[in-house]
Amino acid sequence: EARGVERSRHLRCGRCGGDWRGDGLGCPFCANADHAMLGSLVGDEPRESRKIETCGACGGYLKSIATLRATPADALTLVDLDTVELDIAALEHGYVRPDEPGYRVRARVVGASQ
Repeated sequence: EARGVERSRHLRCGRCGGDWRGDGLGCPFCANADHAMLGSLVGDEPRESRKIETCGACGGYLKSIATLRATPADALTLVDLDTVELDIAALEHGYVRPDEPGYRVRARVVGASQ
């Protein structure tokens, strides 16, 4: 989501509805930050609120939808279905939705102190 008036980037998990701030300057799949390799596909309407963010390095894409507030978690699947034309456009341009999660959690389990 591109949320709020400032359109801050928030990534959402389609499975659980999780929500976290995303780095607006890089690919969430491969961490590519080379602006020459990052792009977007936008509609013909001048004030279109939906676009596709693309990465030429990994070939991945994600949909970006401008909203004022967070989309309720239980509505994410409906929004995903409602924007299927974006998926079709991305596929027609050779991009894919990666199988891997869009954000890698870096965590480790630490034993209890004695």
